[in-house]
Amino acid sequence: MKKIFKYKKGLFLFAFFTLLISCNESNDPDLIFEDVPSIRLEKKEKEIRDFLKASEHGWKMLYFTDNSALGGFTFLFNFINDEEVIMDSDFGNPDPSTASLYDVSVGSTLKLTFTTKNVIHELSDGANFPSSEFAGQGYRGSFEFLFSSIEGENIIFRSNRDPSNFITFKRASETDWATLDNHDTVISKMNNDPSKSYFRALKINEKLYNFSYNDNSRFANNSDGESEVNFGIGFTETGIIISPAIDIDGILVDTFEYDESTDKFIAKINGIEVASIFYSDLPSTPFLDYEILPGFLDVNYFFELPPILDSPGFTALVDQYQEENSFLELSRIVILDLDKDTGAIVFVTGFGNAFYNFNKKIENDKLILEFTTTNAPAFTPFLQPLLDIFFSTDGFYVENTGTLRDFSNGTFRFILAEDTSIRFSFFVR
Repeated sequence: MKKIFKYKKGLFLFAFFTLLISCNESNDPDLIFEDVPSIRLEKKEKEIRDFLKASEHGWKMLYFTDNSALGGFTFLFNFINDEEVIMDSDFGNPDPSTASLYDVSVGSTLKLTFTTKNVIHELSDGANFPSSEFAGQGYRGSFEFLFSSIEGENIIFRSNRDPSNFITFKRASETDWATLDNHDTVISKMNNDPSKSYFRALKINEKLYNFSYNDNSRFANNSDGESEVNFGIGFTETGIIISPAIDIDGILVDTFEYDESTDKFIAKINGIEVASIFYSDLPSTPFLDYEILPGFLDVNYFFELPPILDSPGFTALVDQYQEENSFLELSRIVILDLDKDTGAIVFVTGFGNAFYNFNKKIENDKLILEFTTTNAPAFTPFLQPLLDIFFSTDGFYVENTGTLRDFSNGTFRFILAEDTSIRFSFFVR
């Protein structure tokens, strides 16, 4: 019995050591153990680097840095080797003829970093911002992107500055590089054109919103007086993509194509127009702030107001007057007693002040000044082009645009109802 037990014990030990030796000699890590995390990350780093280089014409990214306040910016990347990248964009100052450096590094996660200065760094430059509210923040962009996943032909990253922001790199085509400059044409169509109507509209089905677009931030604020539909705008060769998308009849819509014949950006579902952005002769919602106009407004055409507050049409009219009537050159135009039923427009010239009295009325949400008498009828033939505007029978839409100067109490834009491309601003003091 003891011999049998010793035999069985010896057989067990032999089998155990044989198994242990065979495990130690195995070259297949998947047989018993998986790679340690650092090894897996190193393999993934190589996989991503190879994946980025594998696209023949590189990658295309539409980057909405913050779609609650900013629009989208298109970038093209061509990772030409393990270190260098060629970059182009519809934003900033790209130079696709010069390569810059990039890196795919292993940390707590995998990270793509554009390590030397290129156009993408302009999005995160705190000194380069679209408006004062973004001072020190730039365009809230990042030049570091955290790897998220590979989905088919695309690779997904997250912004290092805002990890909740997922950005898709799509494989670019040769055409993408060749037609990127076409974005500039579409951008110009979307940008506010001072030669066109002051009013723009967003129409969703039959509902109208006042469309207010900021050229610098690429962001649109749209209101119907009760609710808002706001979104950032990015550009394609033929139209725009908005973010966030808008829900129309249960379908998320984010693409508008530009139609040259109607000067509209149009969104369609199954070939049927469901939304559009266009210039309008009328405000979409009530647009009159006359009730808060104080009694004395004063505008000075000698650089007191930035030219952007005047339309080219009105500025040209004033310039023409100044050129043709040097002996009656205007130094300012003053409106008196606009808060009362009667008042006067005063044209201040080097030869004296011309008063044109009026009766004020409000009609169809417009401010109308009806001419009554003047103390300077001899001035009238020279001032007539300006008088035709100020005493237009169709009147003005009036917008409170805030405070322009530290010494002013407010700024008000007057939009001529019969030609809404004509507008000018007065400031209060």
